[in-house]
Amino acid sequence: ELASNGAVSGLVAAWSRNLSYDAFYATLPREEAYAVAREVLGENGGTFTAPPPPPVPATGPDEAWFDAARASLQRSIPGDPAKPKRNVCVLLEESLGSEFFGSLGRVSKSGKPNTLTPRMDKLMTEKGLLFDNLYADGNRTIRGFEGVFSSFPPLPGDSILARDRTENVETLARVLKRDGYQSLFLYGGHGTFDFIRSYVVPNGWDRLIDQADFEDPVFTTAWGVCDEDLYNRSIVEMRKLHATGQPFLVSMMTVSNHLPYTFPKGRIPEDPDAHSRKFVVKYTDWALGDFFEKVQHEPFWQDTIFVMLGPCVVPQPRRMSGLGCQLDVTPTILGLLGRPYDSLFFGRDLLADETAEGRVLMHHNRSIGIYRKERLAVFGLNQQQSFWQGRLKGGELNPMTEADPVAQATAREGMALFRVADDLYLQRRYRVQPAAAASTPVALSP
Repeated sequence: ELASNGAVSGLVAAWSRNLSYDAFYATLPREEAYAVAREVLGENGGTFTAPPPPPVPATGPDEAWFDAARASLQRSIPGDPAKPKRNVCVLLEESLGSEFFGSLGRVSKSGKPNTLTPRMDKLMTEKGLLFDNLYADGNRTIRGFEGVFSSFPPLPGDSILARDRTENVETLARVLKRDGYQSLFLYGGHGTFDFIRSYVVPNGWDRLIDQADFEDPVFTTAWGVCDEDLYNRSIVEMRKLHATGQPFLVSMMTVSNHLPYTFPKGRIPEDPDAHSRKFVVKYTDWALGDFFEKVQHEPFWQDTIFVMLGPCVVPQPRRMSGLGCQLDVTPTILGLLGRPYDSLFFGRDLLADETAEGRVLMHHNRSIGIYRKERLAVFGLNQQQSFWQGRLKGGELNPMTEADPVAQATAREGMALFRVADDLYLQRRYRVQPAAAASTPVALSP
């Protein structure tokens, strides 16, 4: 921003954490971007609650235009209002990637199976619904937050958690709150770290429990209480919520799997004083296994979807290999619940149409990208674009000297989705409006 627009613009960008998307990245004209975004989001199912926006005024978009543009993307997702309001428990794990899981293909240097997560492998393959082709949207914890809970694209620059206009954005908690749920977020660290409190508290969760609320933790590091402290407290809290007779959403975020890679002694044979990444992953797996062993004896077990697993919606273990990303987590959870809701989410229900083509939106430093149909379009600063072809799984991607029609179409989708997401955020319009404000529904094509 300093190089482009001078000191004042640079200071504003530093304070707000917002990066001028149109100034730095390849994009589409605004009207075209919204038309493409509406087409793409329409593929996710549901019924639009408003027509496409009118032409942009000659003087530029005003408040009324942005209102119409936002409304044009809102969908009513069908469901059965008579279905039970199942509880939802979402566990976010710090840095627990597929490279550690035997069930996701981890092998030794000699090519033999070599898992670090035996307890979770057993649960995922024998009791769970395992998505083995789902990708993170960025390489930072708070990118996972905005992707999982807000189903929001990873804009260039900082996550929306670290920006100045996140006091009223759409979240899983907001959707469930409108349906009569109570909600709680548990975080092993301090709520001020990574702007977690300023994202959670205003955006649908009733309460945040953080490190300060653990009076006698078993073990702590510089990042917060260990995983077992968090899980044991979550069971106590879910028991209380269940006793009220009201459905609940409980979300939690762990901190153990992080430098300095240490954990309580006696849980696994390995020495925590070794500060080994592999050892702390094994502890993470132990703590998860311990949590699921305990929670299966709770009265709410049969009525709760645990993301990672839950008997009320997964009667038999299944393995899903359709392409997806973190943006798809919340729509898939809501699809499992099967109740109607209004949505501005950018992700899709991975179970609604298992033959549908998935897409991944991703971010790394100042680059963003979109992947679908084995094509990756990457957008960088100064309107730079590059294209890659191949399979994400295994990293089998090769640069393309020239974008073919599929890559060009992928790039067009990406330019539209990122521009529209940037608009919605900066205009404080990434939120569902009251149903009474919606116009006559417009049916989507199949």
